[in-house]
Amino acid sequence: MACMASGRETSPARTWKVPSDTESREYFVDFCPCGLGSTRSDRIEYDASRANHAMYDNVEDRIVVYFHQMRGHLTARFLDTLRILREFWNGGTRYLEVGSNIGFATSIARRGGFDVHACELNDSCREASRAIFGFPVDRDFLEMDGPCDVVVMCDVLEHFPNPPAALEHAFRVLSPGGILFVQLPNHEGVQARKAGPH
Repeated sequence: MACMASGRETSPARTWKVPSDTESREYFVDFCPCGLGSTRSDRIEYDASRANHAMYDNVEDRIVVYFHQMRGHLTARFLDTLRILREFWNGGTRYLEVGSNIGFATSIARRGGFDVHACELNDSCREASRAIFGFPVDRDFLEMDGPCDVVVMCDVLEHFPNPPAALEHAFRVLSPGGILFVQLPNHEGVQARKAGPH
């Protein structure tokens, strides 16, 4: 199978297993030699929908998921995001995470030296983020101004009613030479097959 970024054959791809907090969670990613990774849905050995439902039902459950059930997995996943960002980093520290949930990933960026700002539509999550971490959190990304040196959108772009408009706004708030990091769910993965058109 050819990599969608480089066009190279992905075999032999290297496999990365993300550390987790429970023995039942295993998360495998195949990496092309160019560095692009794709989840291996054939190796998923847990029901991911349980964790997803817990995260979206209420803030208390999100806190449990982020700080207890999936802390190791989510920390490793976002530290890898920061590693990728630093490969292209222009030295600017103004960082914006769009769809920041309760602020867990944004707090890791702050510990990594960024001057963080967040944006989250969910009112309860914004309040929890401010209470737990104390950084500024706005509600409406499309009303935010820049400049930002880094804009991160992990698993959020697909939730915008008009994703192209959201991307256009992201480029408007970016500083010259800034970085836009977008991560999207695998449209051929287990969760996408379960959700269908939703």
